[in-house]
Amino acid sequence: MKIGILTFHYSNNYGALLQTYALSKTLYSLGYEPIIINRVPKKEKERNPFGLNIKKKIVQKANHYFQKSFDKFRKKFLQNITSIINRNEDLGSIVNNMDAVIVGSDQVWRIEYTKGLGLNNFLDFVPGNIRKIAYAASFGNDNFEGNEEIIIKVKALLHRFNAISVREKSGVAICKDLFDVSAVHLIDPTLLLAPNDYIQLISKKENHITEKFITRYILDDTKQKSDIIEYISKQKNLNIFNITRESTTEFSIRKFELNWKKYYYPTISTWLFGIKNAEFIISDSYHGVVFSILFNKQFICIGNKYRGLTRINSLLEKFGLENRLINESENFPVFNKLEEIDYAPINEIIKLERIKSIDFLNKQLN
Repeated sequence: MKIGILTFHYSNNYGALLQTYALSKTLYSLGYEPIIINRVPKKEKERNPFGLNIKKKIVQKANHYFQKSFDKFRKKFLQNITSIINRNEDLGSIVNNMDAVIVGSDQVWRIEYTKGLGLNNFLDFVPGNIRKIAYAASFGNDNFEGNEEIIIKVKALLHRFNAISVREKSGVAICKDLFDVSAVHLIDPTLLLAPNDYIQLISKKENHITEKFITRYILDDTKQKSDIIEYISKQKNLNIFNITRESTTEFSIRKFELNWKKYYYPTISTWLFGIKNAEFIISDSYHGVVFSILFNKQFICIGNKYRGLTRINSLLEKFGLENRLINESENFPVFNKLEEIDYAPINEIIKLERIKSIDFLNKQLN
């Protein structure tokens, strides 16, 4: 069976790419033929009839170059992918030969993040004779961001689905109360794979780092977060290994710097190495927490108000790890009171959740 996958595969984000990889690999292992639908929103252009000016073109190309590690991963590990589709009208012919289309995971149902895609992530382009499934789809927040007009349209589209699963507990309530459809709560696709599946993606070149370290994966840096990380580093007497780029801003011609290294994103191999080999992990990222749990690491998550806490709360609640979420204003001694995580019961939960998720996929695709 040919199974289309519609998700944020084009996002230059470690979690987005690894969840795409995980769902595709899982479907392949179950005997299906996964095909990533390469639906990419068009980039906004200036009103200038001649397109972008020279400065903006240089900046655009520079920023793309600094993110080349993501393109390399796509090329090597997301091979079963369609040609690029920028227009709605081109989607129909792509899915005609598919037996089913799965949307998810990640925040595919967060309207703020799907601009330029219309309601494609609600599978508005999929004909009635093709199965429509949501796997661990996320609204991002504990409420739906769309207005009344969008709610009416989305409700009609969701009623066309053969099965719906969501990634957060709150998503079950949104589906029931707002859209009058049933949904089940399933784990993120990255948790469907075992740690060894990701270890295979780590290059042997990473092994030059032999000393113990704390891993830092912060998406939205602040002085308070940096202070927390420095404090824990000193308490544990360990160096900090950073697995995101040093700069928090995009490359700019106005603020030209010769130190280009700070703009590069680490490879996914380096990112995974930093998770796998850490003595302790500090992150404000959903997938930073997911992989900390998957690799049985001691960690804390600093609440990230910019990206929402619903996803983090739901994830930590599932594994009884609510105390690992702290806010930036916490007093430093709170870290010294945290007991070491016992992963034996957590790993059992992951096993049961995997079985539940695999059963869902097999049942809905057969």
